[in-house]
Amino acid sequence: MVEVMLNAVESEILIADWQGPYSWPGFETDNNFPSLPKICGVYIQAFEYNFGGYIIYCAGHATNIRNRFAQHERKRRLGDQIDIFDVEKIKAGVRYLVWNGYSDWWKTNAKAAALAERQRAIGYSFDWGNEITCYQTKKAVAFAERCRMVSMASIAQCREMRIFIAEFGPGDRLRKRLEAGVMDALYAAPAPFCDLPDKGMALSRMDTNGGETTVVVENRCSALLHALPMRFAI
Repeated sequence: MVEVMLNAVESEILIADWQGPYSWPGFETDNNFPSLPKICGVYIQAFEYNFGGYIIYCAGHATNIRNRFAQHERKRRLGDQIDIFDVEKIKAGVRYLVWNGYSDWWKTNAKAAALAERQRAIGYSFDWGNEITCYQTKKAVAFAERCRMVSMASIAQCREMRIFIAEFGPGDRLRKRLEAGVMDALYAAPAPFCDLPDKGMALSRMDTNGGETTVVVENRCSALLHALPMRFAI
């Protein structure tokens, strides 16, 4: 559960009690972890870290977390809006994409690093698909041609993913701010913990123009979640 309390100086403190790990939907019998609950809250996607504890990939929020991951599962099967990694490398703290399911990856990007990542991940030259004008179609064609490889890698990733949840609702502002707080903590962490998360997420931080004030989050979890501070401000 997440509860809000006031300390002696009346600054707000949000206690985030991270429960888990839970299983990715459909893999409960493979990894012997419980199914996701139908609750409102913030979730963390993580992997067991080779040096102990868990290394965090990203955070999100939903009014019904089980339903949200059911959506993720449907998109995973289509290679859409989900990143697929070499799971053994990510457990060692190395971000190594096998497949990038986000549409903007298929837009024109002249940066050498982006071109090299695309070539390595899909196995084609930089100019592959130039005759296809729609980048969504480019992604769909590449996925169809490499479906077996991507599917095998995504199954391995889902089998190894561990999900932690802090229950909180129904208003979404603090959920969004807590999601942003987790991601900002990851971005500010030392390597390798800052290297895994996706960059450029649409995060919703404190809106001072809307009258929001700082909230201090106290994170509680029985597991070791690397790069998640005991406290941070959102």
